[in-house]
Amino acid sequence: MLADDLRSDYRYDFRVLLIPQTGPRTEADVAMRFVRLEDLPEEQRGQLEEVRTIVRDRQVPVSNIDRHRPGAVCGKVSETLGVRFVASSDHVRAWKHYRVRPESGAANRTRTDAR
Repeated sequence: MLADDLRSDYRYDFRVLLIPQTGPRTEADVAMRFVRLEDLPEEQRGQLEEVRTIVRDRQVPVSNIDRHRPGAVCGKVSETLGVRFVASSDHVRAWKHYRVRPESGAANRTRTDAR
């Protein structure tokens, strides 16, 4: 029911390119099945509005572990900013504010922000 010029407009183009893949199957491979909405049972249609995410925990090695002690970091920050920056209070407040480490009662103490 759309006009030809609107229907042929590239901005509304949706193309899918399917390339057969040969070789060993890996964890990254996934199978996709295309179904028509009207072919789905009513209960599955309701699930289309849900978004499901699987989170896989993985250990990220900390770079330069034990090389940057809080006192040395505070000295560099003080030098760079030109203001007093102390390990005992400012450093702790900074990592808490930026949520670098998990809360003290966290179930998984290894979840730190690697950035």
